[in-house]
Amino acid sequence: MVLTALDCQASNECSNQTLVIRKRCKINEQSNCSWSAIAKECTKEYNNTTLSVTKFSPKCVLHGVQSHIIPENLHTKSSLARNRELAYRNSKRNHKINKSRIDKNRKNKLQYR
Repeated sequence: MVLTALDCQASNECSNQTLVIRKRCKINEQSNCSWSAIAKECTKEYNNTTLSVTKFSPKCVLHGVQSHIIPENLHTKSSLARNRELAYRNSKRNHKINKSRIDKNRKNKLQYR
């Protein structure tokens, strides 16, 4: 399970939206399954999915457990600390790209130090 801070909306809005969409699809597929079971299944799927920004799954970054989608013989040995560092760098790089894309259309650019 991924726990996010309540006051940090920007970082969890996308994951929440992804989970809600996936739950709606699952409900349409399995109408006889309880909502709580579908929510658990969707959360598990999300935590095992490699994210496009970090290039790692949340489960890999938090616990060091790699996805079962990749065959065992293709797994590379890497440390949890190294995976977290790479995920952080990938996230920062994506943030800079998005910031420059947004800032180029701003009329009054604020300088932060």
